[in-house]
Amino acid sequence: WNTAGITDMSNAFRDKSDFDEPLECWDTTQVTTMKGMFNGTSVFNQSIAEWDTSSVKNMNGMFKGASVFDQPIAEWDTSKVKFMAGMLNGASAFNQPIAEWDTSIVKTPNVAWCQACKFDADFCCECISESGNCQYTVDINCWNTAGITDMSNAFLDKPDFNQPLDCWNTSQVKTMTRMFSGASAFSQPIADWDTSSVRNMPNMLNGASAFNQPIAEWDTSSVKNMNGMFSGASAFNQPIGGWTTSSVRNMQNMFDGASAFNKYIGSFDTTQVTTMKGMFNGASAFNKYIGNFDTSKVTTMQGIFSGASAFNQPIGGWTTSSVRNMQNMLNGASIFNQPIGFFDTFEVTTMQGMFNGASAFNQPIGSWTPFKVTTMKGMFAKASAFNQPIGSWTTSEVTTMNRMFFRASSFNQCLTTWRDDVSSNVDTTGMLTNTACPYENDPDPTAGSWYQPTGCAI
Repeated sequence: WNTAGITDMSNAFRDKSDFDEPLECWDTTQVTTMKGMFNGTSVFNQSIAEWDTSSVKNMNGMFKGASVFDQPIAEWDTSKVKFMAGMLNGASAFNQPIAEWDTSIVKTPNVAWCQACKFDADFCCECISESGNCQYTVDINCWNTAGITDMSNAFLDKPDFNQPLDCWNTSQVKTMTRMFSGASAFSQPIADWDTSSVRNMPNMLNGASAFNQPIAEWDTSSVKNMNGMFSGASAFNQPIGGWTTSSVRNMQNMFDGASAFNKYIGSFDTTQVTTMKGMFNGASAFNKYIGNFDTSKVTTMQGIFSGASAFNQPIGGWTTSSVRNMQNMLNGASIFNQPIGFFDTFEVTTMQGMFNGASAFNQPIGSWTPFKVTTMKGMFAKASAFNQPIGSWTTSEVTTMNRMFFRASSFNQCLTTWRDDVSSNVDTTGMLTNTACPYENDPDPTAGSWYQPTGCAI
């Protein structure tokens, strides 16, 4: 065939499982993409060493699933190749030296070689099979990463990976999203990485349960998203309080499940942060001062301290005027007992489970203005110490108070005004069950005031 003018050979033999014809005479000088060219050609194993690849920019998935291919291609010119993602993924017989390839402008990381399970050449590669039986065989620290801008998912769900990466050049990288997510064995030094260009770090170390390396010197001045960054990084406990976070907008789940973390981060600049949902959820060791966080733009604090069982720091000075969601905010924060009576709750629409299991909490919050709250379900459930007057609250928008004080065993306050304020169909099921009120039956919003002669509102 005369292929002299062809520029695109993408998927040329894709899924041709019986194809094994010689192609060494093809003229590929003008070809710019070979994406998926031999994808699924499970018997192809012809010599193509002499191909001119000097114009090729995209080799994504080129030999993916080419399970018998094992031809020398070391002399290929890859100087213009930007994309190699999954190039040899599933090329289980491939074992050729390609260490001299020019990968200086490759934009996709080393996942090109994933599942090339016989590949033990002297090159920067990883190797893991779908069955999990194949191990990483070669050092990847030498790989030329100078041109890479995106390292997203590079080691996603690679539970055995724990190779040195300290020599990687990350100066051009803009996103590290999920880079080590699920890499549960990884704990290599990466302190010297240049992160000055990185804008996105969401879930970067999510589930990297062994990771506990110093990264205090990272330049995070450009980072906008730290959502879930240390979520499930259960060993991590390094000082990062000096990070520049002035550009960060999202700290949702940042330390979710980071059960060892207990370092000072009170100097974080949170002026641009709009969500702190679940930020310290399950961070069971954390108990450092963060009272000076600027929360003026935060719209959700849902579950921010849920399960933060050691946390008991003053946060009463936080600006909460933009917060709409306080659901489960202190759920399970079992020793928290700080004054938060000055919280601005005017915009809040849900307080469901807010103090559920906050068994030490007993601070005055009667001055709150929950005018827009629609659900108070389980709000003080199992808050066994709570017994503060909140009868002045406006509850006209509330549709459910289901189990609101369930097992709040100390609670015995008058809620007389609520009877005339709540809607006639508000759900009060189990509202006062196992409280200190002498009458624990569900209040009837259609009959009488919620008041007992003893002074306990029902």
